[in-house]
Amino acid sequence: MPELPPLPRLRVLHLLAMAGFYFCAGAFLMQFPRIILRFGGSAQDVGWILALGLVPVLCLAGAVGDWNRRRGGRWPLVVGGIFAVLGNVLMLWVEHVGLGMLALRMLFAVGHAMVFGTLFAQAAFLVDHPLQRARLIGWLAVVIQVGNAIGSVLGEMAYLRGMVAFWLGSAGLGLVLVALGACWSFKPAAVVAPAQAPAIKLRWPGEIWAIAAVGMAFAGMTQFLPAFIDHLGQSGVVAEPFAAAWFLTPALLVVALVRLAGGYFAAVLLRPWVLAICHFVLLLTMLLVPWMHGPRQAMLLGLAFGLSYGWLYPALSALAFDRVPAQARGRVAGWLVAAFEVGFRLSPIGLGALITLVGYGAMFFGLALAYAAVLLIGWGVTRKSFQFAPAGV
Repeated sequence: MPELPPLPRLRVLHLLAMAGFYFCAGAFLMQFPRIILRFGGSAQDVGWILALGLVPVLCLAGAVGDWNRRRGGRWPLVVGGIFAVLGNVLMLWVEHVGLGMLALRMLFAVGHAMVFGTLFAQAAFLVDHPLQRARLIGWLAVVIQVGNAIGSVLGEMAYLRGMVAFWLGSAGLGLVLVALGACWSFKPAAVVAPAQAPAIKLRWPGEIWAIAAVGMAFAGMTQFLPAFIDHLGQSGVVAEPFAAAWFLTPALLVVALVRLAGGYFAAVLLRPWVLAICHFVLLLTMLLVPWMHGPRQAMLLGLAFGLSYGWLYPALSALAFDRVPAQARGRVAGWLVAAFEVGFRLSPIGLGALITLVGYGAMFFGLALAYAAVLLIGWGVTRKSFQFAPAGV
C-alpha cells in the first residue's frame, strides 16, 4: 500500500474534542423521556416529541453540507451550538407538555442538525485520501460513543439533583462546543474557486441507503433487545434470567475497538467482499436473536453485532464520500447524517407495532427483512449511478 499523506493532527484533535463535548452534552437528553412523563405526558407523547427532531435534520441536511463546502464550518458550529444551549436553558421555565416544550425541542433540533452535520462534513473535508477518511470517521464515531456514555452518567446524576442542575449542566458542556467552534478556522480546499466548479446533478450514493439500514439495525438491537431479554425472563422461556449487558457490553466494546483499529487496515476492509460479509453477519445476528436463551449466546451475538456494525458505519460513510466529486462531499455528509437519523428514529415506530401485533420473535425477523430490502434498494441505486473508484483500494 502506498504511503499515506500525513494527517493534520491538531485539526483532527480539535474536531474530535468538539464532537466529544457536544455529544456528552446531548447525552443528558437520554433522561428527557422521564421529564416528559414527569410533566404529565404519555408514552405516546415521548415517541412523537423525539421523532419531531427529524424534521430539521431532513430539511437542513443538504444546506448545512453546502455551507460547509463554500464557507467552512465555524458559523454552523457556533450558531447551532447556541441554538442547542438556548433550547436547553429555556427548558427551566417549562412546567408542562405543550407548545412551549415543542418549540424549544424544535430549536434544539435545528441546532443539532447544524452541529452534527458540520462535524461530519468537516471530517469529510479534513483529509483527501479515502483510507484516511475511513480512519477519521471511525475515530469520530468512537468519540461520539464515548461522549454519549459519559454524558449519560453525568445526565443521570444531574437529573437526580434537580432540573436546574440538569439543564445548566447540559448547557455548560454545550458552551464548550461553542467556544471550540469559534476557534475552528479550517476551510475546505474545494471552496477556493467555486465559480469554476461545474454544476453537477448528484444522485444519492447507494451507501446512503445502507447507512439508513444500519441505523435501523442499531435501533432494533439496542433499544428493543433489553426489553426482549426481560420478556424471556418474565415469560419463563429461560430457566435463569440474564442481563442485557451480556449482549450490549461486548457489542459496544468491540464496536469501539473495530473503529479504532479498522482504519489502519482500510485498504483491505473497504473491499466489497468484506462489506458483504459484514452485512451478512449483521443479518444473521438479527435472525438468531429469538433463539438467544442464555448469557453465552448473548455474548457471542454481541461480538458478532459489534464486529459487523462497528465497521459498516465508517466504511459506508467513507465510500459514499469517495463516490462523489469533492465539491459534493458537504451535501453527502448531510445526507449521511439524515439517513442514519431516519433509520434510527423512525424504525422503532414500526418495530414497536410489530411487537404489539405478533411478538418479539417476528419483530426481529421483520427487522432483518427490512434491512435486506433497504440494502437491495441501495444496491440498485449504486448500479445505476456513476461510481468513483476509491484511490488506493
